Amino acid sequence: MPDAMRPTADELAEFERLDAMAPLDAEGMPAWSFEGEPLTARERRWLELYCKLENCGGVVRTRGRRR
Repeated sequence: MPDAMRPTADELAEFERLDAMAPLDAEGMPAWSFEGEPLTARERRWLELYCKLENCGGVVRTRGRRR
């Protein structure tokens, strides 16, 4: 797989940091719509990194979060 498709060490660290946070917006409301789309930039980035990790075959541990 080309290196551009693999997550960098910084992306892995960012994913771990985002994954450890509750999926809430600044007001404490769920950051996902009923249709399953992320509503905040932070949650959109989490999803982008999650997809990148999943597509490269990496093991993604989400600390029990369900999206």
